[in-house]
Amino acid sequence: MKKNIAVYDIENFKLLHNKYVDFQTNVINIILGDTESLLVALQNNSIEKLLLPKADKLKAFIVENALDKAFALVQKDPLLKGTREYKVLEIAYKKIYKAALDALIKQNHEKALELTKVFKYVDLKKDEIQELFKAFENYPRFKILYAEKKICSCLRNGYKVSSS
Repeated sequence: MKKNIAVYDIENFKLLHNKYVDFQTNVINIILGDTESLLVALQNNSIEKLLLPKADKLKAFIVENALDKAFALVQKDPLLKGTREYKVLEIAYKKIYKAALDALIKQNHEKALELTKVFKYVDLKKDEIQELFKAFENYPRFKILYAEKKICSCLRNGYKVSSS
C-alpha cells in the first residue's frame, strides 16, 4: 500500500509528481468527487477531501505579470501544467527569453539581466536562464575570432580587405 498520491500525465506518459500528497496511513481508494475535488479513503477509516487546482489564481498572476509567482504556483501544483493558462505563461516566458537572447547578441548584458531577473529564483526556469548567460560568456571572443578567420580567408584568396 502507498501513503502518497502520484500524478501522471496520461497523454504524454510522464510522471508529473511522485508525491503529490502524503498521508499518515495507506491509501485504500481514490474517487473523483466533482470537477474540483478528490475523495481519498484511508486505511484508518477516514476520508480526506483534496481540492484540485484552479487555474484562476494562475491566470491572475499572469495578468498581474507576476510570472515568478505563477511558476511557483505551477511548481507547487503540477496539475496546472495541463491548463490553457500554463500555455499562456510559457509563451510569456519564451518572449522574455527571446528578448534576453537578443540583448545578449547585441552585447547588452544589463538589459538581459533586467529582463530575466524575475526568473532568478524560479526553480523551473533558473537553470535555463543561467545556461543562457553562460553560453554568452565567450561571445565577444567568438566574434573576434570569427572576424579574424574571415579576414584571413579573404587574404588567402587574394581579395582586398578594406577597413571602412
